[in-house]
Amino acid sequence: MRDRTLQNHIPPSKSRKLPLRFILIGQFCVLIAGISGLTAWLSWRSEQETIANLVSQLQDEISDRIGQKLTSYLETPHLINQMNADAIQRGELKTQDRTSERYLWQQMQHFPSVSWIYFGGEKEGEFIGIMRLEPERSLQLAINHGFQRYYYSLDSQGNRLAQKGNPEFYDARTRPWYQASLKTDKPTWSEIYQDSVLPDRVITACLAVYDVAGNRIGVLGVDLSLRDIQKFLSGLKIGKSGQAFIIEPSGLLVASSEAETPYAIASDSKTRQRLPVKDSRQPLIRIASQYLEQHFGSFEQIQKEQQLDFFVEGKHQFLRVLPYRDDRGINWMIAIVSPESDFTEQIDASRHATIFLTCLSLGGAIALGILTTRYINKPLRRLTLASQALANGDLEREVPSAEIDELNMLSQAFNQMASQLKGISKNTNKSRKGFEEN
Repeated sequence: MRDRTLQNHIPPSKSRKLPLRFILIGQFCVLIAGISGLTAWLSWRSEQETIANLVSQLQDEISDRIGQKLTSYLETPHLINQMNADAIQRGELKTQDRTSERYLWQQMQHFPSVSWIYFGGEKEGEFIGIMRLEPERSLQLAINHGFQRYYYSLDSQGNRLAQKGNPEFYDARTRPWYQASLKTDKPTWSEIYQDSVLPDRVITACLAVYDVAGNRIGVLGVDLSLRDIQKFLSGLKIGKSGQAFIIEPSGLLVASSEAETPYAIASDSKTRQRLPVKDSRQPLIRIASQYLEQHFGSFEQIQKEQQLDFFVEGKHQFLRVLPYRDDRGINWMIAIVSPESDFTEQIDASRHATIFLTCLSLGGAIALGILTTRYINKPLRRLTLASQALANGDLEREVPSAEIDELNMLSQAFNQMASQLKGISKNTNKSRKGFEEN
C-alpha cells in the first residue's frame, strides 16, 4: 500500500511540456513555410532578372530603331544639297529661272520627308524655294524679286498658278540657316529655329556653294520639320506606357513620343519658344529628365550610353540614355524610359498563383498534421489511460492493438508487463494469505 501511495502522489513536473499535436503540426508548417519562402525568394530574384532582360531587349530595339531612323532622316537633306550643288555647277539651278522652279518641284516630289528645298544667293539675298504645306501636302513656290518674297501655288507639273497673299520683306542672308553656313565650308546643320512661314520648328541642312574663283555664290538649304520626328516617336510601341524623347545638351526638347509640341506658345500667340524637357507636359518624361539632370549635374555630362533606374511614387522605372551625333553638327541625346509595371502583369499573375498555392500547401500541411496527430494520439491516449489505471492499481486494463507497428509493439509490451504485474500481485496475495493463516 505504501508503494501505491507513493505512486499516486508523484508530484507533476512544473516545466511546461509541448503537446504532440503542436510538435507535429509545427514541423509541417515550418518545413512548408521554409520551402515556400525560399522558393518565393528565388522566384523573386528570377523575376527581377527576367524583367531587367526584357526591358534591356526592348530598349535596345527601340534605341536602334530611333538611331536608324534619325540616320536615314538626317542623311537625306545633305544628299539633296549635294545634288543641287552639282546642278548649280552645271547651270541647271538658279535663283531666277522657271526651269529651276520645276527642278526644285521635282525634288520635292521625290523626297516627301523634307518640308523645304531652297537656294539663297549671296549677292542681294535672293531666294528660290519650294515648301510643303501641311496637312494637305500641297507644294508652293517662294521666290524673291529684290528683297520682296512672293508665294505662288503650283499645278501638277510644277508650273505657277495664282499668287498667294501679299509679298513680304525677306533677306536670305539674315536667316539662321544662312548664318550657320558662314561658320564652315563643309555641310552643316543650323540650330533648331522657327520657320518663317510654316508653324513648325525646323532644322536646316546647309551647304555653301562657290564659283570657280572660290567666291561664295550662296547657300543651299533643306529643311526637316521636328514634327516628322515627333510623329515617328509617337508611333513607337514602348511597352504599355513607356516614353522616348530626344533632347539637346542644353536640355531643350527636340521631339518626344508624347503628343505634345516641343515648344511653348507665348502670350502673343505668335512667338514660339522652345520647350525645356523639364517642363514637358508628360509626367514620365518630365520626371525622367529631372532625374538625369540631378544624377549627372547637367545633360552635357552624358557622354556615353547609360542604363539607369529610379522610382516614382514607389514605382520602379528603367531609363536608357545615349548620345546621338553626326559629323555635321548634330549633338542630341536619345532617352527611353520604361515603367517596370509594363512588364509585370503576367509575372504578378504568376506570383498571385504562387502565393495561393503556398497558402494552400500550408493549410494542407496543418490539416495533415492534425489528422496525423489524431491518428498517432488515439493509441497513445489509450496507452496513457491504461498506464494511469495501472498506476492506480487497476491490473485488469489491457491496451488494444494499434495500427502503427511501433505503437503496437509498445501496447504488447505494456500488456505483457501488466500481465506479469498481475501474476506477481496474485502470488503476493497468496503468500500473504498463507502467512496470515500460519
